Amino acid sequence: RYHNIHPIPTIEEYRRDMTSNYMDFYYHYGLPQRVSQKDVNYLRSKYYSKHFSEAKLRADLHKTVFGLKSRNIQVAIVSAEAEAILRDRLGRAGLLDLFNPVKCDCMDKKIALTETVKELGINPAQVIYIDDSVDGNKAALDSGLIPVGFSGGMHSVDRLRQYAKYIINELSEVISIVDCFDEIEGFQC
Repeated sequence: RYHNIHPIPTIEEYRRDMTSNYMDFYYHYGLPQRVSQKDVNYLRSKYYSKHFSEAKLRADLHKTVFGLKSRNIQVAIVSAEAEAILRDRLGRAGLLDLFNPVKCDCMDKKIALTETVKELGINPAQVIYIDDSVDGNKAALDSGLIPVGFSGGMHSVDRLRQYAKYIINELSEVISIVDCFDEIEGFQC
């Protein structure tokens, strides 16, 4: 609305067309090319600061992160989300220090995932990556990771199934996936 885009994309169009490279989506739907990612993130941050109470972290996030940590699982974040927004949300929830590393503004998730796995010194085939986007799951698969689609985001389950080996409806369901893999001989989380 700030840039007078008409018509505004519908929620169905958003679910169908949005990717982690959200600038392509906005340009496709009429955002002027002169508007940068920095400009969009500034507006998003402004909106977020006004409406923080509307932006909720998943109710089972604490339980999931602590469940993974209790199993000695390294937990990291690779996200297209703007750094200021994501770090603020995690900080307010007291979770920021539980993720290492936290990588934000990742427009090319394949590169970001590859770098993160290398940085952590983990075999990519032993990494479970959860994403609510099609391109995030494709990037994980292309990087040799185990992609898990999260149905709680904007992309439909049908779209997620294109690349995700597993679909979860709640974050805490990943603990069952980890427990199954942990029992496979030779698999180390």
